[in-house]
Amino acid sequence: MLRPETAWEYETGIIQNFKPLTLRGTFYFYDIKDFMNDSGIMAPGTGLASDCLYNIPSVKMYGVELEAALDFRNRFRGMVSYNYMNFDATESSFQQEWSYYLPLICPKHKVKLMGRVRTWEDGWLQANVRFLSARSVQKKEEGRLGAFATLDLGFEQKFRFWQQELTLNVFANNLTGTRYQEIQGYHMPRQTYGFTIGTKF
Repeated sequence: MLRPETAWEYETGIIQNFKPLTLRGTFYFYDIKDFMNDSGIMAPGTGLASDCLYNIPSVKMYGVELEAALDFRNRFRGMVSYNYMNFDATESSFQQEWSYYLPLICPKHKVKLMGRVRTWEDGWLQANVRFLSARSVQKKEEGRLGAFATLDLGFEQKFRFWQQELTLNVFANNLTGTRYQEIQGYHMPRQTYGFTIGTKF
């Protein structure tokens, strides 16, 4: 029988604005009792899988988030952030070699870089870089999901048409064609191209 999950969550941080530079740092700690673990269990050699919900007696998750942002409003805007997360968890009698703990499939390290630079009047070139470290997966016999980094590029242009302000966005996601998985077993597209047009009334 599942027991209710309870938690104490603690977070502290600091923000300092130096104009045009803003720095932010945060530390968080979650103390969770009777963590409800949703584990897809597949017994070795059977090919049969089923979801299994059970309580983990104690899970402690903790980490830090660091961020630096630059804002030159008329020319450049940029941000870089780093997130570190780790955890401690007690063993459960339901834990088997072929099951998994949900906290294990979260990456320990995440890095994001975002930037926008004005190329001409109301035209902005945008770039986003994302990095995730290697992490465990649900099916342990298949190893780990490898670390990956992706690069997204885009361009935004505002213009007027029939006295209405429009915004055109053209983008190319995962421009380098990185082969990676967000979820085990599902490869993400190598490249995605597109555009959007929006307006405000």
